[in-house]
Amino acid sequence: MRSLPSLPPGVSAIFALNRRLVSHVALGCLLAVLLDGSALAAPPGAALKKFEEGSRLFAANNPAEALRAFQVSLELEPSPNTLFKIAKCYLALERTASAYTTFRRAAKEAQDRIKATGEQRFAPTQAAAEAEVAQLEKVVPRLMLALPAEIPGQVSISVDGGLLPASVWASPIEIDPGPHRLTAIGPLITPYESSFEVKPAEIKNVEVPLVRRPTGTILLAFAKQPIGLSAVIDAQQVPPAQVPIPIVLGVGLHKVVVSAPGFVDAYFERTLHDQESMIIQVNLYPAPRPRGIPKTAFLAVTGCAVGIALIGAGFGAKAQLTANEQTSLIIPLRDPSLHDEVRTEATIANVAFGVSGTLALAALSLAIITRWREPGPPPQKVAAWRRGKPPGPFHFLTQPLEQAAAATGVEP
Repeated sequence: MRSLPSLPPGVSAIFALNRRLVSHVALGCLLAVLLDGSALAAPPGAALKKFEEGSRLFAANNPAEALRAFQVSLELEPSPNTLFKIAKCYLALERTASAYTTFRRAAKEAQDRIKATGEQRFAPTQAAAEAEVAQLEKVVPRLMLALPAEIPGQVSISVDGGLLPASVWASPIEIDPGPHRLTAIGPLITPYESSFEVKPAEIKNVEVPLVRRPTGTILLAFAKQPIGLSAVIDAQQVPPAQVPIPIVLGVGLHKVVVSAPGFVDAYFERTLHDQESMIIQVNLYPAPRPRGIPKTAFLAVTGCAVGIALIGAGFGAKAQLTANEQTSLIIPLRDPSLHDEVRTEATIANVAFGVSGTLALAALSLAIITRWREPGPPPQKVAAWRRGKPPGPFHFLTQPLEQAAAATGVEP
């Protein structure tokens, strides 16, 4: 059987080095993954340790600290039993709505565990949680929102900083007793804030007047969008992905600047009226190429000429100094080897001076055609842009362009 031809020593050494490098890299990646996983994984028994800590704190009549311990245990290892303990802490803190919803969640998760795995140890948890839910059903406070018949789009309602889904606005909302703060915001309404207090077992009705503010929309329409396109409206940068989407603005004067590399900036000033859907047709024209060459070319050539001249002067000075020293000596004391060195340094100096002179002539020629001033934006447009204060903040419609156009009457 014929054997394969052996590789040359140099090639085989390279192959061996590559194999070692690959093995080291693979080992390093494996160690990084293992270390990362070990760093992220919780120590064994950490969830149980926090659960037992919470149980001791709750037994010591410290429900606030017990709640924090149970919450950490739940994050480490989800369990219906931990949820039940959290609900008991809420109940001890008189947060009946939080306790009510957490008991319901504990009962549901215990039921799911029993159905999925057959773990009957969660049956007592389910029964106890359902009993607590039945007792709290009649005493938990609830919030009823009184909203207008027509609700503008893009409205967000929050209570104590927590966003309320629109699906629950028309239903009673479980809420803890005590003071609360409600906020309603949106691009089409005047921001609204209200403070109220809820008593135990109370059905609290809170009116939320969603007053539509005078607004309109502006859509920037482009025949062609160049790369690097950017738009600024009322001194606010529009994110690139939002440029082709209708923008909700307050009524009044608005200033728009559209720019792109290699194109002349487009400036617009438009007055937007209430419920108006305005389309601004944007046509960007290529910027005229400036005449002449950049001054950096002149500076670079001049710098090279000066630098080479200095190098030549250095070699010439050294050659002259060496020649003077040798001339001052009597002939028997002169070093013959320095004769060639002086000649070489003198030649380098002469060549450097020649090159420097040529570059200096080129620099003089460039000085005639150099563009000493870079063109800037039209001064009258910049001055007009800087005058006046913006009418106010603007918002982006979050629905797709086709839906936004249908809602506002703007053609996409």
